[in-house]
Amino acid sequence: MRQLALLVAVLLATAAPGVVLADVDRTGAPLADAGLDQTVERDTTVFLDGTGSRDPDGTVVGYEWRIETPAGDVVTPRDPTDPRTSFLAREPGRYVVTLTVTDDAGETASDSLYVDVGVGPRSTSTPSTPTPVPTSTASAPPTATTSDPSSPAPPAPPSTTTTPTATPTTGTATPTVTRSPTIRGPRLVTGDRPLEASYTVDTAGSVDRVEWRVDGTARSSGTTTDLTFAPGNHTLRAAVTYSDGRTEIATFEDGATGVVADPKPDVTLANLERRQRIGGTASATDEYGNLDSVSVTVEGLGTERVATEGSSDEVTFDWDDIEPGREYELVVTATDNRGQETTVRRTVTPVAPPETISAEFVNGPVDSYHSRIDPGRYTAHHVMKIELNGNSVDDIRVNHFAQKPGKTRLISESALSSSDGIATIHTYWGG
Repeated sequence: MRQLALLVAVLLATAAPGVVLADVDRTGAPLADAGLDQTVERDTTVFLDGTGSRDPDGTVVGYEWRIETPAGDVVTPRDPTDPRTSFLAREPGRYVVTLTVTDDAGETASDSLYVDVGVGPRSTSTPSTPTPVPTSTASAPPTATTSDPSSPAPPAPPSTTTTPTATPTTGTATPTVTRSPTIRGPRLVTGDRPLEASYTVDTAGSVDRVEWRVDGTARSSGTTTDLTFAPGNHTLRAAVTYSDGRTEIATFEDGATGVVADPKPDVTLANLERRQRIGGTASATDEYGNLDSVSVTVEGLGTERVATEGSSDEVTFDWDDIEPGREYELVVTATDNRGQETTVRRTVTPVAPPETISAEFVNGPVDSYHSRIDPGRYTAHHVMKIELNGNSVDDIRVNHFAQKPGKTRLISESALSSSDGIATIHTYWGG
């Protein structure tokens, strides 16, 4: 009979948390300046000057003008890519002129101005020439003549003269009706995605149609609408067509058109480790690009925090001063520059390493191996029991080594099972 000796190593399959550094672009955008709002009469040449645009950390290298008419059409100025240009305002109403500038780093910025165009009569009316009223003179009656020189002559009646007067007539001009439609609704849309908001148009007069346009693209119709915005800066206008055929562009009450869509930050928790420690990586992203901070807090262990700016960042954390089996609350918080917060909470129970309860042959001693004898006579059955301590049986890796590998060999692969937190491993040997 022989005794077999084995060396058994119990290992946990682990994966070290990876660290990804965020690449934040801090290049400054240029500052666009389209100039001041203007008020002119119809058929007037409007001059535009964008030379006030500048780039604090570079040079402005490109200009692009875009003009939207009161009817909602887009027209091109005389020199659309020059800093100074002009266009002819043919329609009454409000024109929206947008200048987009590009700097030497490829960054862009836009600014808008408004040109309000009055109707202004195309032709004038000439007052009619007054018709004079002829002067009427009263005729004196015949004078009686007496031969008596002492009799005084009767006085002559006074003559009456009428002065002619002129009553001019004035030409009639059709009055201009300005209804000034106004958009009512939020200019800042925040919170969880989708970023939705409701808008309505206030206006006087009989409305035939309202078309809502986001960034120049028609999105919906009606005097009220619900819009969904992608994260970023947008322009919102409503083209209001009245029953008389006239179209006016509605903006917010102060003439602005900008809508900011800024969602809350997103948070993810990856590579969470709970074997003899609490560790992992907390990542935050902000699609508007104004992320302010990311923090990870574990009750009783501490806080890891990073102050940041841009669209993404992360915190890697690792605490090993833990009590196995105790529940800890892990809190990840991401905050943006507007104070919006996103919080993720996890309950984490760290575990101790697995422990070997027993490891022994259960049917020895056995005969030496020989190909001519029954395998049951030389096969040694080895059983190993392991306390998992909260670890997953799928993470257990067992390596067996014979102390005399030249004379002892593994006859069958190990069989692993678990029950009530205890893993059992069976192997069969001969030698």
